[in-house]
Order: sequence, then C-alpha cells, then structure tokens
Amino acid sequence: MNFFNRLKNIISDITEDEFPKDYVDDGKEYHVIPEPYDFTYSSVKGDFRLDRLANGFCASWKKFIVSRDWNGNVLYTIDGFGRSVAVSPDKTKIVTTSDDKEIAIFDAQNGQLLASAASKSYISELVWTKNNYIVGSNSDTLFVFDSDCNFIKTIDQINGNDFEFISGLCLHSKNEDYITVLESNGDRISILNFKTGETVKTKELRNSGELFYSEENRVFWIPFERRNFVLTLNEDLEEIKKHYYNGKHGVHHSGQDEDDPACTAWTTLPALSPNGKRFLVNDRSGLLSLISANSEDLTYRTFTRNLIDYAYAMIWEDDNHFVALLDNYRVIKVNIRGTEPIFLKRDNQY
Repeated sequence: MNFFNRLKNIISDITEDEFPKDYVDDGKEYHVIPEPYDFTYSSVKGDFRLDRLANGFCASWKKFIVSRDWNGNVLYTIDGFGRSVAVSPDKTKIVTTSDDKEIAIFDAQNGQLLASAASKSYISELVWTKNNYIVGSNSDTLFVFDSDCNFIKTIDQINGNDFEFISGLCLHSKNEDYITVLESNGDRISILNFKTGETVKTKELRNSGELFYSEENRVFWIPFERRNFVLTLNEDLEEIKKHYYNGKHGVHHSGQDEDDPACTAWTTLPALSPNGKRFLVNDRSGLLSLISANSEDLTYRTFTRNLIDYAYAMIWEDDNHFVALLDNYRVIKVNIRGTEPIFLKRDNQY
C-alpha cells in the first residue's frame, strides 16, 4: 500500500464515528467478579479456536469440534479431536489432532472421517500448505505429513540449534515450501523451507505471543498481551506498525488483593478483518475491543460485557460481522455496530 492510500485509510479511521459508545471503563487493573468462579479451561496457548469452512465455520473446543453455518445451524460434530485444527486450502477437508496423539482428516462438508494415524507427539499447531502437505508443531519440533496423514519427517533444529518453545506456525505466500515459525522463548521469528529445513530469514523478536497471517492482506500479526499492543509485519518480517489497545491483566474475585498477580487470564488472539482495516482483540480478562489496523492507537469500540463477555477467540464472516467463542462453550455472532446478538448458541450439549 502506497503512502497516500495509507494516509487515506488513517483519515477514514479517525473520522469514522458510527460505533456505540456503550462501554465505560472502571479504571481498574483487573476485571473484578464477586466470588471465585471456574471458567472453562484454556491453556496458556489458548486451546479454543475458530476456522473458516466453505459454508461456515468450525469451533474447536480441544476435545470436540462443532461445525456451524453462518446462521448458527449445526452442520456436524466431531468427538475426541480439536486440540489443533487446520483447513485444506480448498476448504474441503479438516485436519485435527487429539490428546491421544492422533492426527486425523475429516470431510469439511459432513464431518466424515477420511484418514487417521498415530502422531509422534502432542501437536498443538497445524497448517495445511498449498502444495498439499500438513505441518504441525509441539513446543520444540516440527512434524511434516502428507495429505493422507502419512508421516514424512521431523525438523527439530533451526540454524543448528534447537527450537525454543514454538508459539506460532503460519504459511508464507512467497513460496509453497515456506512456513513461518515464532519461538517465544527463542525470541525470534523465522521463515523456513519445511522440505529442506533451510532457514530463509530470521528476525529477533522478544516477549512475543501467538502468530497469525492474512493471505488477503499479506501481513503477519503478533499480540504482545502484557503490553497491550499488536505488532504487524510484512512478508519480509519487517515491522509495519504497533497497534495499541486498552486492556486489563485478567480476572480477580473481590476477595483478592489488588496487587495479587494470580488471576484467570485469557490468551490474546487478535483477528484481522478481511479488508485489513480492523482488528478484533481480546484482552487478558476476555474483554473484546475493535481497533484500527491503520492507526496506532484508535479504538472504535469496546464491547460491553452485557453483549460479549470472556471472549476466547474470534473469526470474521465479512467486514461487518464476526463470531466469537465465549466462556462455557457459547458461540455468539455480532455485527460490529450491533447491540444485540445475531445468534447465541451453546456447544457443550453435543
């Protein structure tokens, strides 16, 4: 995007004033609830995710998957899988792993099992490449499979050194053999050739979180949740901008001291709109905000907790509508300017 188009988008962002101003911040560091409460479990990586299908989306709840259309109707369910999920480039198949070290492929239209195999590890990240390979990762190893779940190879080093806690894995559009790997303990992001194991490019990146990528907009983004900003990078791993948002550190109950660091904390998993204009970003208390992807610190809206509370993950249907996973296995669809749900469903009955 050239300078004048970027300036035009920034001016458009700043002058846009169509969003409800219904959230009032209490100024506290934590969101405080009346008494202790057991929220639905999610690990430090954020186990609950949403993936786009040809005719809707699937919600992966770590141990089961529910596929719905964009009106909220259930298409099918898959039991025993959902630890990690990826959808094939043509949106016809789903690959997913289980807590029993299995990897399996399902038909994305009806949920029918197509292939399965034992994997060598607990795989927590998956990508399905355009040249029909499946690449997965645990904290310190990459695993390469073919499109029938047959194991091909492992990659356990980069530049002759071990991986140090792989926290993100994404495709890269410049070459079908490239993947992008983020190591939060290794303080680096790297582009790798998964066929040869060659390191194409590496960049130092400290204190990072998860890694995301938009093929439409050719941009990577990474949340730095303890400092409340989202970093965007281009495909050459060069910094574009830091996007700041207001956020709390987690959830306390009223009996806790204000300075007590122990809390229930959500993993920040920002979602970029299809047109690349806005981010949905959840803070460590599950509070959801809509911020600019062009300006550095413009917040369009923070959603009142009466509408969206404890957001785990989000996915866009289009530039104005999104679905979010909420606590207690709830699924909600909202218009970015709406004050009522378009639908609110619950998945754990399945």
